[in-house]
Amino acid sequence: MFQHHKSTPLLVQHSFHSSTATMNPNAPDDDGQTAAASALLLSALMFRKFNTLAALAFLIYECVVTFREECRHIWRRPFNHVQRTYVFSRYFALIVQSINVFLVLGPISAPGIPELTCKKWFAFQMVAVCSLLGALDYILMLRLYALHLKSIKVGVTLVSLYLFQIFVTVVCAPIYVLYVPYDSICVSQKVQRCFIAYGATVWFVHIVMGILTAVKWKSLLHAPLARLVNRDSVWALALICGIFGILVPYNLSLQMEKPELGFMWPSCFLSIGCCRIIMNMQTANIEAPSPNNTINANANANALEQIEIALQALTENNTLNEGGLGLGATTTRTSEGQAQAQA
Repeated sequence: MFQHHKSTPLLVQHSFHSSTATMNPNAPDDDGQTAAASALLLSALMFRKFNTLAALAFLIYECVVTFREECRHIWRRPFNHVQRTYVFSRYFALIVQSINVFLVLGPISAPGIPELTCKKWFAFQMVAVCSLLGALDYILMLRLYALHLKSIKVGVTLVSLYLFQIFVTVVCAPIYVLYVPYDSICVSQKVQRCFIAYGATVWFVHIVMGILTAVKWKSLLHAPLARLVNRDSVWALALICGIFGILVPYNLSLQMEKPELGFMWPSCFLSIGCCRIIMNMQTANIEAPSPNNTINANANANALEQIEIALQALTENNTLNEGGLGLGATTTRTSEGQAQAQA
């Protein structure tokens, strides 16, 4: 009797498992799908860690490459607003990316990240990208203002564009960060319409800036410093439009945004672009063709003042050229006059 009662539960248990397996024939498949999903999450996290470290390494490499020129042309000169923008763009990006490395390798290195943490991280990176974009736009607009010889119309246009972009950013950023769902590894699972509006605003602002640059392209071909300004402005505008021209369609097609692609790499490119443009301005040693050698008399002026002086001198030469032969003829006549005076 004892043995019979002892074996009965085993029989019942065996029958229960058999019936459960019959009722749930897909149980092993669910386990396989769970394992595959976990593997995908871990792979995505590894991809994020690699990109985060690579972005930081890229910034550090850029700092090392330009450190000598930075010491010479930034730190050893009296500080002005342009140099302050350089320091902000260079070292703010480094700090932001260092924090990202700490977070990606530490607190948010595994699945199961709380949604509130994801929102805070996205907000932090959104502020970083918008700040670096604002710094680059500030420099580009100053250069455009100088290229147009402090034209009031151009100045009002640029200020209006800058404020308009700030307004759209302030309105769209909270919606984009706070009102989207996030998965367990902080990938947003929806792209709000405000992101499209923000991308369109960035494109509009920089297309207008590109038009203002193109207006001066032909009229200042003979000024080397102006050519430098135009060249840098063109590739910087192309960089910004390219970043947002790729990000917006990519995120819309996937209906998600990966922070390593949407924030980290754009921050690096915007920081390097801004610093390179400022460094080119500071290291430029180009004289405008002027009879009075205005640039040499103002060798200690900052880069924007040099641009203004060069463009003003060029304008004066073109105005005084009664024959309409252009700057080359004016410069030739000036050189011939100096040679005759020396003779």
